[in-house]
Parts: sequence; structure tokens; C-alpha cells
Amino acid sequence: MLLALLVFLVPNMRTLEWVLAALVAIFLPMQFFLPESPRWLLAKGKHERAKRAIRFVPVVGLLSLLLSIVLEVCF
Repeated sequence: MLLALLVFLVPNMRTLEWVLAALVAIFLPMQFFLPESPRWLLAKGKHERAKRAIRFVPVVGLLSLLLSIVLEVCF
């Protein structure tokens, strides 16, 4: 759905490829900084890490909100 919207908003194919590459460049490194699921950590008995993961959730939500605002403003 998001890709269809981007295709509609970005008529030039080359620009669309740059936009998609930028999104990948943003989200791929985030994968290495996101903690494991708190549910998985609790199941494995790692209670302190689960608490830290739960405290980390608002930071990720804020980054997601900022990214959506930037995309909304740019396109």
C-alpha cells in the first residue's frame, strides 16, 4: 500500500528508486539497534533486558513519528 502511494506521488522512476533506497538506508541500520521482544526475553528469564526493551519502545515510536512527518512534508 505504501509502495503504491509512493509510485503515485513520485512520477519519475529514477527518483522513486532514490526514495526507496533512502528508506532502506534508514530502516536497515535500525534493525541492529532494536532490542529483542520483551515477551521473548521474559520467556528466556532475562528480566532486566526485558525492562530495558520496554523502556526503549517510546524512543522507537518517536523516531517512527518523525520519519512519517518528514515523508509527509517532503511528498
